[in-house]
Amino acid sequence: MRQLATGGGGQLLTAAFQFLGELLPAAAAPDPQLAETLHASLAQCVEPQPDGTAKLSLTLPNGDAVAALSQALARLLSAAGGASGATV
Repeated sequence: MRQLATGGGGQLLTAAFQFLGELLPAAAAPDPQLAETLHASLAQCVEPQPDGTAKLSLTLPNGDAVAALSQALARLLSAAGGASGATV
């Protein structure tokens, strides 16, 4: 059950960030050096799985951090596309 929940959570986060990326103007390309730095930092947290998926592990300061992250993501999605029109 936990594996199913974590897989769904990963899909949800991936979809949410893809959605946010699509809402940004195409002309607003990210700074290549910043993008590479972020990629390298995230890559250090990724563990390839035997089935070809990637497991992203983050250490959060406490359980409240999950609530804070979900609230921030919900606010970003709502501001970007409207809460009623956004499906993730």
